[in-house]
Amino acid sequence: MTFLPIVERELRVASRRRGTYWNRTLSALVAILVFACILLFSTHEPTKEVGKTLFITLSSLFCFTSLLAGIRYSADCLSEEKREGTLGLLFLTDLRGYDVVLGKLAATSLNAVFGLLAIFPVMAVPLLMGGVTVHEFWRLVLVLVNALFFSLAAGVFVSSISRSARKAMAGTFLLTLLVHGGVPALGAYDAYVRHLTLVNESFLLPSAGYAYYLAFDLSYRTQPDSYLWSVVTTHGLGWLFLALASMAARRSWQDRPAGSFKLLWRERWLRHRGRRSARACSTPIRAFGSVDVIDSR
Repeated sequence: MTFLPIVERELRVASRRRGTYWNRTLSALVAILVFACILLFSTHEPTKEVGKTLFITLSSLFCFTSLLAGIRYSADCLSEEKREGTLGLLFLTDLRGYDVVLGKLAATSLNAVFGLLAIFPVMAVPLLMGGVTVHEFWRLVLVLVNALFFSLAAGVFVSSISRSARKAMAGTFLLTLLVHGGVPALGAYDAYVRHLTLVNESFLLPSAGYAYYLAFDLSYRTQPDSYLWSVVTTHGLGWLFLALASMAARRSWQDRPAGSFKLLWRERWLRHRGRRSARACSTPIRAFGSVDVIDSR
């Protein structure tokens, strides 16, 4: 039996799509356009400063888009199969949960990975201009790839426990915001309450923004271990989401009957809506001014 057969099939299907090739072309064109605009407005600045500005702008832009990639690409991969009723058919075979999850991850992440790979040559141009070292470049590349993996894995996990596409996308956005923004904000609040000058680093490690900050030489020289642990923590969370998705996908595709508590509240809500609609129908209609139009008998 082929190892991870869904992954192989989905990759073959995705490789034949025209969008797979157009996506990476458009990503490279966007990077080149941003590059040209910065060069156009920085003609009087030193070459090293221009190179540094170009590198920071491109890396921060694509770090942000990598964190949001899961909303577009993987947030609806499993929930769509649930709505169409085809997810259960996959589990009638000897496939396991991780086969389906990794297959869907491979299919949905191909465009995102190709788009990210297309912008790396443009990001490397500032190396020739100065102001950016080779080590900074490769550390930033690792941060971008790691952020993309986390986002796609989070999208697959939320999709495995959702059925609605809108709820899956909103859940992916909230989960990404919680890990990369909410946890550091909680650490900042904790430091404020305890009157500390520095935030506890354990709150910052899951954030890709913290790894991005530590990737530059000025910060990396003082905290090399923190950069490594931040990357490892974010990467580990991505694999944790994939493991949870593998367990949830096999159990959540069935249509389960609602519990008695849920049915009770649903019945009460329908009764309440029925009384409101009946009351609205029996209310006389008032015309403009002081003249009343009584409902016909």
